[in-house]
Amino acid sequence: MQSARLDYWYIRHQQLHGIVYGHPVLEDGIEIATSFIITVNFECKTVATANTIYSLGTVHSRYYQYCSDISELIMTERLLGDHHWQGLS
Repeated sequence: MQSARLDYWYIRHQQLHGIVYGHPVLEDGIEIATSFIITVNFECKTVATANTIYSLGTVHSRYYQYCSDISELIMTERLLGDHHWQGLS
């Protein structure tokens, strides 16, 4: 499976959105929406879609505004791992 890095990422409608780097097909620095999320590795901070495993870099500063439901907010907070909880303050 191919891999890439995603910066300024957020989750919305069960997809990752952000700026991609190191993707074998896509140009570095473009904004993308991935296919649907299939698996999440909270320990490694990676997310797998149908064809790509994304390592997550910097989260979007307003990620909590993009989440379409509470489960996406919880998933994002778990990926951040250090209890930001910005969306709940």
